[in-house]
Amino acid sequence: MLSSASLISSQAEYPTPPVDRPTRAPLRTHPYRRPEPVARVTSPTTRRTSPAPVQRPSKRPNRAASPQGNATSTRRPSARKNAPAVPPRSNSTAAALPAPPASTLDDEWDGWPNGDFCRLFSHQDAEALDNLKVHWACQPLGGVSTGSAQAETWQDGKATRRECKGIISCTNRTCNILVRPQTRPAKIRQQVASPCACGGTLFHQKCGVISTLHTFKHGVYYQNGGSHLHQRPTTRLHLSRKEQGELRLVVENNPDAGPLKLLVGRPGPDGPGESVAAITPVLLNADRLKYERRKILKGVHGRVKSGNFVHEFAKVDEKCPNFILEAQFGSVTVIVMQTAHMKEKLVKGNTLAEAVNGIVSDAAHGYWLDPKDLLIISSTFEPTRLKCWMPGIISYANGGTAEHYRIHFFHLFNSMAEECKKQGVPVEDELFANVIDFSQAERNGFILAFVDFWQERVPGQRTVNELMVDAEALLKGCAQHFKNLVTRVKKISGVVDPSKQDIFENYARKLLHCNTMDEFTDCAESFIRDFPKAESWIRWWMLPAHATMLFPSFRKMTPELWNSLPDTTNPEEAQHWKIYAALKRRLALIPGIKGLFAFVEHYRKLEEAAAHGTKIYYGKDPQHWKRTKARLGYTKPSRHNAARRRITKSDSRPPDTSKALLSKRHVRTQQNTEYEKSYKWKDNSCWLDCALTLISTAAARDYAQSMAPMFESLPPNSPLRDLHQMVHTRTQGSIQLLGYDNGGSDLLNNQRDGFRRQIRKTRGHTDLGLRSFSSVWGWLYAICGHYRRSGVAVDPVIERAASYFRATFVSLRTCTENSSGFDHWQVSHVRPRSEFQLSRTICEKYAGNMRKWFQDVVRATKSIPQSACWQVDDGRVLCLHGNVKMQDILLNIPVVLIIEMGDTTECEWDIPATIAPYVGNAAASTAGLKYSIVGHVYGGEVYSHFTARYVSTSGAKRRIFDYNDMKHEGHAIQRSTKSFAGSLTGPSRSIKMADNYQLYGLVYHLDGGEGAQKFFRKQQVENAQKLGLKFHFDPSNDNGIPSRCELNHPHAERMEDDSAWIKKSALKNLEYVSNFPRSPKKKATAWRLPMAPRVSSSSSDSEDDAPPNTPPAPPIFPLPSPIEPDNDDVNIQSSSQITGSTTVCPVWCAGTSCEAYFPEGDNEYEEVQCSDCKWWSHIRCLPKGINWHDPAVEFICRRCQFFEPEELVLFPPPGTSNLDEGTVRWYPARFLSRDRQQQGTDLEFEFIWLDCVENAVGAGQTFSVSREFCKEVYHICEEPGKIKKSQLPKVRMPRYLDPNFAGHNNPQLEAIFESAIPSIADILTDFSDLHPLVRHYINFEKEAKKPKKRPKRGVHTTPTESSIAFDWQETIGLRSTPEQNVVKALAIAKLLRRITFDALDPEDKSSPAEWKIRVCSVGSALLQILVVQHELGEALNLNGDLLDDLLSRKIIASTFDGVPVLKLIMSCAMGQITNATTSVEKFAKFEREFTVYDEEYRPPTFRRVADSTVKPTPPITVTVKRAAEDEIEDGPSPKRVKKGEDSERPKPRRRARAKNSG
Repeated sequence: MLSSASLISSQAEYPTPPVDRPTRAPLRTHPYRRPEPVARVTSPTTRRTSPAPVQRPSKRPNRAASPQGNATSTRRPSARKNAPAVPPRSNSTAAALPAPPASTLDDEWDGWPNGDFCRLFSHQDAEALDNLKVHWACQPLGGVSTGSAQAETWQDGKATRRECKGIISCTNRTCNILVRPQTRPAKIRQQVASPCACGGTLFHQKCGVISTLHTFKHGVYYQNGGSHLHQRPTTRLHLSRKEQGELRLVVENNPDAGPLKLLVGRPGPDGPGESVAAITPVLLNADRLKYERRKILKGVHGRVKSGNFVHEFAKVDEKCPNFILEAQFGSVTVIVMQTAHMKEKLVKGNTLAEAVNGIVSDAAHGYWLDPKDLLIISSTFEPTRLKCWMPGIISYANGGTAEHYRIHFFHLFNSMAEECKKQGVPVEDELFANVIDFSQAERNGFILAFVDFWQERVPGQRTVNELMVDAEALLKGCAQHFKNLVTRVKKISGVVDPSKQDIFENYARKLLHCNTMDEFTDCAESFIRDFPKAESWIRWWMLPAHATMLFPSFRKMTPELWNSLPDTTNPEEAQHWKIYAALKRRLALIPGIKGLFAFVEHYRKLEEAAAHGTKIYYGKDPQHWKRTKARLGYTKPSRHNAARRRITKSDSRPPDTSKALLSKRHVRTQQNTEYEKSYKWKDNSCWLDCALTLISTAAARDYAQSMAPMFESLPPNSPLRDLHQMVHTRTQGSIQLLGYDNGGSDLLNNQRDGFRRQIRKTRGHTDLGLRSFSSVWGWLYAICGHYRRSGVAVDPVIERAASYFRATFVSLRTCTENSSGFDHWQVSHVRPRSEFQLSRTICEKYAGNMRKWFQDVVRATKSIPQSACWQVDDGRVLCLHGNVKMQDILLNIPVVLIIEMGDTTECEWDIPATIAPYVGNAAASTAGLKYSIVGHVYGGEVYSHFTARYVSTSGAKRRIFDYNDMKHEGHAIQRSTKSFAGSLTGPSRSIKMADNYQLYGLVYHLDGGEGAQKFFRKQQVENAQKLGLKFHFDPSNDNGIPSRCELNHPHAERMEDDSAWIKKSALKNLEYVSNFPRSPKKKATAWRLPMAPRVSSSSSDSEDDAPPNTPPAPPIFPLPSPIEPDNDDVNIQSSSQITGSTTVCPVWCAGTSCEAYFPEGDNEYEEVQCSDCKWWSHIRCLPKGINWHDPAVEFICRRCQFFEPEELVLFPPPGTSNLDEGTVRWYPARFLSRDRQQQGTDLEFEFIWLDCVENAVGAGQTFSVSREFCKEVYHICEEPGKIKKSQLPKVRMPRYLDPNFAGHNNPQLEAIFESAIPSIADILTDFSDLHPLVRHYINFEKEAKKPKKRPKRGVHTTPTESSIAFDWQETIGLRSTPEQNVVKALAIAKLLRRITFDALDPEDKSSPAEWKIRVCSVGSALLQILVVQHELGEALNLNGDLLDDLLSRKIIASTFDGVPVLKLIMSCAMGQITNATTSVEKFAKFEREFTVYDEEYRPPTFRRVADSTVKPTPPITVTVKRAAEDEIEDGPSPKRVKKGEDSERPKPRRRARAKNSG
């Protein structure tokens, strides 16, 4: 210990002072006050040279050294607290200082430095001594800011100080308790105020010794400022490096010893050894010992931080070379491990006589630290030298899914194939035969790995289904598992009577020896009849996935292979026991991998030793269990003895087993509402049970209104009638659905069995055996889909019932612009639609949006391009180069909608709670045309079993049930949650379902039932008629479904049925052909603006008939290619650029007022070239505001693109074939873009439908058309009077644009403004330029008031305040509608009344209008900003951040299309009117006739075009109030004010209510 000789070892020499006059240790002079040392003395205790005591300044008494080396001095107590800093030293003085004494680690540093001494430590020594930590209770005092840790001398180094706080002791002389004081004075006072544990009084004995550490470039210079004249604290805080090392050695050698065992005595061969408390008293605290032990073991067990895991894993790979085969990290983490020796032993040259061939695979749960992690091992038997089972491949898996096992088995197969190639052995399926337990995940993983292996090795040799069947023939189950479970179940006295346990076991064992299916069936039925309570257990083993691996009558494996494999997985379980014995359990990943490598290397070393004659076991055979089994008949004598011991019961125990307590079988008698009755599993009936359960649940929602009348008249022999009877039984009170029936519902089960026999007679299901497995909905499609066949009369009653489940449609195919020159059509018969099936392709197309997919399915105008015409004869296409399209028009949708999901593992659907065929159709919503979800069907990925989940309305409340017919005796059990999200709706991958199951299908119910069906049929027939289809209805059939369909086209003729493709077609569709050749293209005229009226009434195609001063029409020629121009005489530039040279370039200023056409070019220089046709246009004729000289700006002329972006055009509804008909309706659309990649196709020009007209077509939806269609539309719209008024829609205008309407109101905006008035008033009162809007307005106002900087407004020579406010709001992009202006005016009036002029600053009181100016400028802008945020759906915020988005055009005003559309419609209907007065009068009349003002229609006035990039400032949020209007208006809103402002700010005056104001 570093101390002076003055430290007294015996504490008796320092008696405890009395309570009333406690003594204190003499205070030392501050060490910084020492002058420079001038001599050296030797300390008698440390025998080291140290600086001698130095002379103190003259103002303080000198300190004399005592004989023992202690020094004492006197000073005022307050002088220590504020000790002055070190006075500056000159460089010469510092350089003259002698070097301080050096220290070595030979001097013991025990953390208790005492005495007045100095010592120099190197940086390495200081770090080894924990940076000179001490055990005294010290408070850091800080150091001198002028020092540097890189200084050359310690005097200039960085100094830190700490002061000892002494000790707290008890006044009771018999009490030995010493309390370690806290470092803060307040905490010390609390400690002293508390009584001692003995009841005495505590007092604080101060010390005041200050130690200083000078850290500089060459080490740490330590100065201890005196002796501690008090006892040591008994509570320590730190362990020294030496103590930590001793404790680490003990813990690492005894990792399993807990804190208590270490405290009592570390384990040893002769009992407990020395306690770890002997290392340091700190470890007497068991909690501290627990913490230190856990900290040590954290590193030992390999729990490294994530940042170091890669390095640790790399080190493992270095220490275990060629051991890690593959490491996959992610949600499925698998690390596959195998050595060359393990791979070599997996393949044997021949088959052994004993049943030790093949591979045994199993997983252990206890090896890894996380019990959820698995150790998967596949072992093989080594028959030559080791004569035991050894690991062939090992895997770490973070779960037990099929994917984890697939990766393991795939690498097993690959390694075996590599070894076969090395040994020259052919790779055959039998090599991969495995013995596994009955884990479904393990079985599925094996099958999937087998499929992947062979598809990768020999692709196309076998199909996936064939490979799956072959893989099932390579799996053998563990018979020992079955026998163990037989023993377990027979001891459950509630299931098996104790007197029949032997009979139960005999039945079970007999199943293992049944060689034929009939024998097995008879035995199983007898088994179930005698033990009905065990039926679910028995039938679980009878499932095909389990039975084929266990029972000889079911097995698919060859008998020879079966007999050569072990009967159990016991060899692998014994392997797990060996690993536990050798390596222990619960190991972390890194040490676990190291241990496994050592374990498998042990087998390699054993074999090498045996190969050189070393004895590795005694006797002839190390398999001692064989001799035990031959002698006793079993291999575990201890288990059998234990079983016999358990029979003898101690007389000190009361009856405490089910056998002793159950005098009779437990019978469930109390009705339990958490169960709902359904069908019990029998002979693979899960597919039918799930379907019947969901159909009955859906039909129960409106059984009396829909299903009952639709099915009541069915003939007796119809399967649909039997189905209706089953639904009637469940829904109409024949049984009580809620509750539990012991043994299941006999009525429901008997009905199911009878119906199953009935559907066997249905076409397509005649070969379905009673125990066969089928799809969930195949039988339903069969009994509903055969009623409409060609040449067979339709029974209206059956058709009506079948429409409850099936959709009906008609198909129209069109072929135009083909090689024959005649357009032709094909119309199918009205027939049932195939099932609604989804796929990965459909999911990607609609981005998983199921609503969008279904709306697209029912859309009558949807057309699908076809690759070729349907006119084919013996594979020869008769019609070439046609534009072929197909349209499927749904005429009926089912009441119960069934959607088959397909494979949902690689795609994710968003499953909605409701699906509506039409969007925004109020009449459809009223009719109940909306589907609501009923339930799901789940299917095993490979496991052939189906379960269901559904929403039941059988009780008073809506409840969600899970149904598995193999559980709960056929009862569905209620889920704990009532929420659809995560159970029935939401992303398909987030649906909570059983492991190894995936979503198979969805069931929805039509809310409006048959009434909604009829509404849909009427709408779809009307939509189909617009496509040129004509329907015929059977007078005897009132269900609204057409009986047949034909084409209603003025130029279409029905073809004879003697055509080759018609004769050979089984569908016998109707064929039509145009009765005249397709018309040649019209001669082009000078191009004019689309949809604009003609300037001249001349319609002649001749140039001679053209009006005067009209340029001649350009010649007809195809559009030249951008690469290869078709006219060699015209010099066309290859780049789109401005010409400034004299090069002759063809000019065609198409679509402008110029209409210049100069094929040889002209003398203009300011021209720009079209990127498509390479012709040139005058810049002066193009729209202004665009820098056409910029090479980055692409120019496409109107001749190529037809339309300007955002231009308004009239179009007919989709699917219109004849545009010249007077019944065709025309609707407005906006041109979006042209896709040059789609030139010549129907996707070249893209438009979007507008919603500003009545009965808008596809409002907000985009569509694409071809160039030819655009030309045809243009010619029709160009000719005045071609489109009649009856063909044009009325324009829908918002009510606030009606000039005769004065009652503008908007309750939502009124509530928002009312809630924002207090915050706006605060902003206007402060009017601080820190607010963005205030700052921007002040700057704008200053600029506006500058002389000659602002243009005159009317007769005013200087701008007014109101005009400045108006112009400012226009500048920042804030515009408002008349309705918004009215609502804002009311809010502005309230703002003006809210704060009096006394609230303004004194300098502003001279201007009474100042408050009004603020309200009308910034206040009005804040209100309009709330309007913008409300329309955009953003948070209401008054902090002004939105101003930057307005100024940077990230938010722009959205123009209303109503007025431009009205003008467009008028120009197309009436043509151009030259007389201005007549034009105004006609437009006013046309406006009155074609305008409809809608009270609820409010088009958006703003839209966001880019995300905000403004750094958010503290928000000023607005919370909309819900109080009554009079309360909001009359009472001032509560407001937060700054501290101290309540008395200074005048309170707003409350407006008095008018009494009897009438």
